[in-house]
Amino acid sequence: MNTLKREWAAVKILALVFLRIAASPLVLRTALFFLLFLTILLTLVFEVGFPKRLLWQLIPLSLIFSAALAFRTLWNRIRSVTIQGPTVYDKAEYHYDGDFPKGLARKQAFVHTGMFVGWLIEHDMIAKDFQEEAQKFKARKISGAQVYRAWDGCLNSDMLMEEGRRFASDYFDFEHGQFLDDYEALLVKDLPSLYHVADTWENYNLIKTKIDERYEAWKRKQR
Repeated sequence: MNTLKREWAAVKILALVFLRIAASPLVLRTALFFLLFLTILLTLVFEVGFPKRLLWQLIPLSLIFSAALAFRTLWNRIRSVTIQGPTVYDKAEYHYDGDFPKGLARKQAFVHTGMFVGWLIEHDMIAKDFQEEAQKFKARKISGAQVYRAWDGCLNSDMLMEEGRRFASDYFDFEHGQFLDDYEALLVKDLPSLYHVADTWENYNLIKTKIDERYEAWKRKQR
């Protein structure tokens, strides 16, 4: 009786393993490609008039080619997901290596994003690995621009908490978001460019109030 139970358990395990293999993405893709090639071969033999021995000769090759093609497509998909990496919201080098005013101090390329970084810090949306500089900002020992410089002038999704990522993706998008419009309306005004805005707490408090309004409106839309 015990032997029978052990054998039945072994059969169930083998059946489960077989089902998992059969349902794996690689096997399913291989089967799909093989059916496609088989359809083409059957059409060539029975509709076009190719010799039937061609069918038996090419079936094994079609199966091998299907498996290789399935592996290639699956591997490419895995690589695309792996390579994608974090979303980059801004880098200072995009600005000082781009259309940056001549003669202006490079530190000015950190100011506009630094203002938003400061707001993110005050709303506890910064990941724990970046808290050292964040705490200095909360104590008003350094500005948001200085925090941003300490982070090598890069703001990406890995540096933010989940809600910070979602809000930044909507509001801080330079093409479709509202941040630059708000920044220019409140702080740039008659200045030669957005890079001429001074890195002061007064300016930060002005843009902070506007971002607070945008954030509350954004939260209402999320409900």
